[in-house]
Amino acid sequence: MKILFAKILFPLLLGALCFAAGMAYAWWSHSNNYPVTVSISNQSNQELKSLVLSHNGMGLKGVLDIEPPDIGGSKTVRFSQPGEGSFNIEATLNNGKVLKGSGSYVEAGYTVQLVITSTEIRSKYAL
Repeated sequence: MKILFAKILFPLLLGALCFAAGMAYAWWSHSNNYPVTVSISNQSNQELKSLVLSHNGMGLKGVLDIEPPDIGGSKTVRFSQPGEGSFNIEATLNNGKVLKGSGSYVEAGYTVQLVITSTEIRSKYAL
């Protein structure tokens, strides 16, 4: 039994442990070094009451309550996304109208530009 453990099981367990440690390090370093960047431009010709971005993927979920950009202005936000994920954005215009962006696919390092108009939220990717 000792020979079985020393020659077969121990190397397998050590290999599995090293693999798991490497995967954990790759996940952690990639997610912290390459955030998703979202640039939001207010072209609605009116002030925004609120702006909320929710994101999820790879076991991470988050909600960002963003200070809305001024009329004609823009804001940039970043969030960590270690792998594949998505985000949704919701803007409430000063007149009470609620605009919802379509769910956007993202991965670590993606840059997305959003333009808020009086009728919709348009997105453009810059990889």
